[in-house]
Amino acid sequence: MEVFKPFFLFAVAFLAAVAIFIGTVVMLTSLQNGAISWSYGSGAKAMAETVTRAADGARFWRLFATLGALPAVIGAAVMWFSVSKLKGA
Repeated sequence: MEVFKPFFLFAVAFLAAVAIFIGTVVMLTSLQNGAISWSYGSGAKAMAETVTRAADGARFWRLFATLGALPAVIGAAVMWFSVSKLKGA
């Protein structure tokens, strides 16, 4: 089963890179626009929501941290872990 370890670590590193990219894009675009928009649900029950920094600053920064900074930081930690394990494997 040791033969699958590098493939698994590479897949984890790839997913971490995606999380870093998405977190960075969310942070950059929300800082430029001053708003965070997202939608959830499907079909007739789809909901769309926009939170602006000027109207609701506390919620904006909470969403900024949750949707932008948290994925970027966790992705960086997971990337560091998987790359260090790949170097040792």
